[in-house]
Amino acid sequence: MMRRHASRRVAYLAASTARRATSTAAAQAAAAPAASDKSAQVIGDVHKYEQFVQLDNEAYVEELLVKFKEDRMSVDSSWWPILEALESGTPADIAMIKGFSRPKGGGPVNEADEQRIDALKFAWMVRSFEQKGHLIADLDPLGMFDADLSPSLPPELQPSFFGFNDSEMDKTFRVDLTSRVIGSFTDGTQLVTLRQVVDQLKKTYCGYIGYEFSHLRSVEEQCWLRDMIHNPPKRLLDRHPLLDSLVRAEGFEKLLQAKFQTMKRFGSEGGEAVIPLLQVLLDVLGDAGFENSIFSMAHRGRLNILHNVLGKDLDLILNEFKGLTLPDNKNNLGDVKYHLGHQAEIETLNKHRMHVEMLPNPSHLECVAPVSQGYVRAMQETAGKGKTAHVVLHGDAAFSGQGVCFETMAMAELQKFGVGGTVHIITNNQVGFT
Repeated sequence: MMRRHASRRVAYLAASTARRATSTAAAQAAAAPAASDKSAQVIGDVHKYEQFVQLDNEAYVEELLVKFKEDRMSVDSSWWPILEALESGTPADIAMIKGFSRPKGGGPVNEADEQRIDALKFAWMVRSFEQKGHLIADLDPLGMFDADLSPSLPPELQPSFFGFNDSEMDKTFRVDLTSRVIGSFTDGTQLVTLRQVVDQLKKTYCGYIGYEFSHLRSVEEQCWLRDMIHNPPKRLLDRHPLLDSLVRAEGFEKLLQAKFQTMKRFGSEGGEAVIPLLQVLLDVLGDAGFENSIFSMAHRGRLNILHNVLGKDLDLILNEFKGLTLPDNKNNLGDVKYHLGHQAEIETLNKHRMHVEMLPNPSHLECVAPVSQGYVRAMQETAGKGKTAHVVLHGDAAFSGQGVCFETMAMAELQKFGVGGTVHIITNNQVGFT
């Protein structure tokens, strides 16, 4: 039932706040119904219960509705307007206050009420981009799937959907959102044009990164992610070492392709950017006080990471291609080269000393993920929980299709298995193979 009324959840918010209008002008308008516009609504202060009127809490609201039908006195009176709206059975495509459009004729009572309505409309638009912006994000750098993607905004993300019109695109509004969200649109002020807000939302949620987090049930997690998206931490990086590592990663693959054309190597072509990514990640972990980093991954790109991140000697890798191994090599498990692991003491870009280790993975699947998590938990028991980080690299198709990935995450919070969090890196080189 709640899904049938989903399109009206913003209207319920307006209905529940409209009853709290307190201005004198609003009271005068109510006293003269013949002369006033019946569609005029005054939006009062946001009520503490309004955050619950969303699909994430449909079961809770459904339970309240059942109690309300039996005995309305068993439900807090602040819920009555919302539950009455649900019980009335208004068709799902008819909103009680359509798109927060300003009433014609009477209009808002005063400037404060107008700003409050605009703030609700802006908040609704930001929420919609959070929910659906990723659907049109530019996630196809090679242009392979243009037929399946459209760069144009769908109707539910158009400004007109939220009650704005074309003449308001360059109008300056005073937006009453949280200061952290406003900061991504302006330079700390609340004055912003509608065009500026729409452009920034498209850049943030429809650019080269797609964010999908509105399904999370934890309000704290949603707020943290929203803050990181709108106000990413500024990290000063020297790009020259990162460019150098990217060139080395590409050169490594070209060398192996030239020398061993007929041999399997599961190269990282299309995903070389993971090399500088891991180097920055190790810097961040070092800054946070971690002393050990444990990696696990399948085959694709493993040799490149072993050499350019963990520092495995190139001569050793080339000898493994030739079938030669050193007898004193403790990582020699008699397996193929792209199954082997490595461990080393390295220095990060920020001069942190860190122990890094790639666990061997003898399976074609990603079965090493739960093994590495148990390995990290054992190290945390001896070295301390704030000392060892867990990093798992996945292929895009493997992460989507192999049950072991989700089974491992399902066990992540077990009392004797959890490690306090894992960094998951999914490499999409649009190959869809391991």
